[in-house]
Amino acid sequence: MKRVHIVGSVRSGTSLMLSCMVNGFQHDASCEHEMTVFREPEGVPRLFISKHPSDIKRIHLILRHDPNLFVIYMERDPRAVIASIHPIDPARYFADFRIWKESHKSAKKLADESRFKLVRYENLVESPDDVQRELAAHWPFLEMTDPFSTFDQKATPSFKAVEAMKGVRPISTDRIDGWKEHLPRIKAQAGRYPEMADLLVACGYEADDEWMKSLDGVEKDDRASFYEDKENWLQAAERAVRYTFKVAAYKRRHPAA
Repeated sequence: MKRVHIVGSVRSGTSLMLSCMVNGFQHDASCEHEMTVFREPEGVPRLFISKHPSDIKRIHLILRHDPNLFVIYMERDPRAVIASIHPIDPARYFADFRIWKESHKSAKKLADESRFKLVRYENLVESPDDVQRELAAHWPFLEMTDPFSTFDQKATPSFKAVEAMKGVRPISTDRIDGWKEHLPRIKAQAGRYPEMADLLVACGYEADDEWMKSLDGVEKDDRASFYEDKENWLQAAERAVRYTFKVAAYKRRHPAA
């Protein structure tokens, strides 16, 4: 069984990519909305498609071990990520820059792996069919069915996926610069995480820090996010132990070739 698993920071387009993949490539089964890579699909599908954004933090522990695992990492301008609001809590922004930074750091560990593919959200919404052809060329086992650009015409995502995407509609570039409508939020996060400016340049989202002039005179919006900024160390330790066992169990189920 081959498995294509989609990861990335929250609010980076993983739900859109899952819908595009399910609609655009021949496969035997897929998850409804989110399913961790550490959970096995039912039966023995030849190709299974799934997604779970936060798996990016641990997938390096198993990717090199399992030759049948293929990972798509969704990258998005962090300003758009931190300015995003999820319908489950419309009164707050969803995640702080820390979430994006941790995902980015984990992705860098796998940049040279042939079974790891970085896809920018911006490229997906600007040229969805080009992204589809690039994936098919990168992993020849993928057989194209319908163009990514037509996913909204045939896809039937779950309620949770529709909620996360704020509806099923034609792919568009409308949200690329949406962060510019949330400058108070951007200023607060840029002050809390001064490394953001350098990472924007390193990732090619900006040529320099000239964009920060747009924050001059803007009052900060320092509201807490849905995902809290600081992680409880006890919870983190418990999670680390739990995933040690999950990784070991995964490797037993998927012996290295």
